[in-house]
Order: sequence, then C-alpha cells, then structure tokens
Amino acid sequence: MEVKLLSVRSIGGFPSIVLSTDARKFLVDVGEGTQRLCIEHKVRLVKCDGVFLTRLSPETNSGLPGMCLTAIDSGKNELDLIGPKGTSAFYKSCRYWMRRPDYNIRIQDITSNEDNTIDVNAMDLTSYSSGSSSTGVSNSNSNAI
Repeated sequence: MEVKLLSVRSIGGFPSIVLSTDARKFLVDVGEGTQRLCIEHKVRLVKCDGVFLTRLSPETNSGLPGMCLTAIDSGKNELDLIGPKGTSAFYKSCRYWMRRPDYNIRIQDITSNEDNTIDVNAMDLTSYSSGSSSTGVSNSNSNAI
C-alpha cells in the first residue's frame, strides 16, 4: 500500500491523503482545495475508486461536491463514499444542485467495513488537552474515524 500525503493542516488547508493499492485508489478527506492539491501532486480524480471521510465537518467534506462534479465531467461514472453515520444524509442534501443521472455513487455509513484490499474499522478517538481550562473543566473532542 502506498500512502501519499496531499496536505497537512494549515491556514486555508486541511489534511488529505491518497491511499493506493495495486487494485484501488482512495482519497481520505476532501476538504476545500483538494482538487487543486490533486492536480499539483498528479493525482487523477478519475482514477480514484472511493473517498473515506474521517468525520463530517467542513474540514473533511467541503470539497466533496465539487470533486464529484469534476470527476463526473472527466468521465468517472461511479464512486464509493464511505464515512461515519450521517454521510448518506450529507450527500443527499447536495443532490439537488449536483444532479447527474448517469453517476452511480455507493454510500456507506459505517461502523466497520471489510474490502478485498482494505480493512476499514470505525473507532472513536478522544483527545484531551494537557490540562484543564480556566473553568477547571477538561477540554475534549471526540471524532469518529
């Protein structure tokens, strides 16, 4: 498996990764600007088989509708979209303005998924700050991956 880091968190940029096996290629998170990063790193969207979303937020999915439209217009006619609970609802909320009748998107809201080339398991990650806030309450953020 090859892992290509397209971007890291920065001002105006969000982390995106390309996972490639001999058989398939996946994008992990499609924040705003991911299409530009794909062009810069010579990643052809039409060759991507699917997208994994680590969580539902603008940082991870704001570039997804535009990326899908670009892939469709480039000749891609199907895509797997795999993400946490709510991924189907997010995509369906975009369907009115990205209508393409010949596009087949398979959406999975997952807790775990086994693929012939990649084994995907969802798990909750909780990060804690190295102390407590001024109110004495510990800061935590739970995200599903």
